[in-house]
Amino acid sequence: MRNAEVSVAELPTHEHDELVLNSPSLTVTAAHRGTSSADARVVRVRGDVDMMTAPQLHEALRRQLRGADRAVLDLSDVEFLGTAGVEVLLRLNGQVRLALVARRGPALRALAVTGADEEIALHATLVDAELSQSESALPAAP
Repeated sequence: MRNAEVSVAELPTHEHDELVLNSPSLTVTAAHRGTSSADARVVRVRGDVDMMTAPQLHEALRRQLRGADRAVLDLSDVEFLGTAGVEVLLRLNGQVRLALVARRGPALRALAVTGADEEIALHATLVDAELSQSESALPAAP
């Protein structure tokens, strides 16, 4: 397993992203979308999510998503997603309406192999995931 050394300068530049966690093998950034506390939070995860980093991810997500109704987790830059990481996502999905972005690679494979892709909404793009979350906030038609 490869540890991805990531510096703040290498992080994707997204307006209003906040660095939540920056360890040698895992980086988490977050942004709040919308104007109320109930609007979706977008969290980007980069690196390896294994049994060593899953607790760090859990704690970062717990702090970041406190009070949120909905969240988008972008796993596009996850290089390894182990069962400990999948367990964190499944637990989080029970607390927050979660949408994941995983278009290919290790995260998508891990979600499919474990069946988590049947429990958590999975999207190919960040735009699709954000749209699914904003549509869920609309009131039902009469």
